[in-house]
Amino acid sequence: MLQGGMYRSGCNSETMRCLSVVGVLFAMSTYVGFALLVFGSFWNANMLQKLKAIRKKWRELREGSSSGTQAAASTSSVSSVDSEPLMQAASDRV
Repeated sequence: MLQGGMYRSGCNSETMRCLSVVGVLFAMSTYVGFALLVFGSFWNANMLQKLKAIRKKWRELREGSSSGTQAAASTSSVSSVDSEPLMQAASDRV
């Protein structure tokens, strides 16, 4: 029924089980290419540095909320998130 190089002969369904060697290679290269695209997008967006800044700010907020005297200070720091490292990284790229 299905003719061509992607599927094995004698197999009448379009499943992964029926793929030939060529079909498996193309399927795997598609998944690897998609993973590389995602990796490259995260790298280009400099997500690692941004996530580290978020983690640092989260820890500061969590440590501040554990003591009663710093609770008021932590609420004011929520509105003024330190975005200077992020802005610096953006200006370095331009």
